[in-house]
Amino acid sequence: MLKGLRIFLSPKLYVNTSLFLVQFHIYAYLIAVQEQINLIFNSKPHKWQHTTLKNSRRVFTNFFRAHFFIKAFRIRVTINSEALYS
Repeated sequence: MLKGLRIFLSPKLYVNTSLFLVQFHIYAYLIAVQEQINLIFNSKPHKWQHTTLKNSRRVFTNFFRAHFFIKAFRIRVTINSEALYS
């Protein structure tokens, strides 16, 4: 998708678009994590232990996925912007 955008947009706009997409993904993951936390605290008492374990695993998975995605994307954006501006 980003390769397609780069063809049509100027370098500066391309980097801004990339950063916007990173922000969008951060918000999406934060919302997902928030929903999982709500699920943990609103789960039924008799299923509490199993649900908590399952949902907490999802929360950490989402958190680490978001963390590494952002790191990888930041590197990619800087490499692209350096290549485009040099």
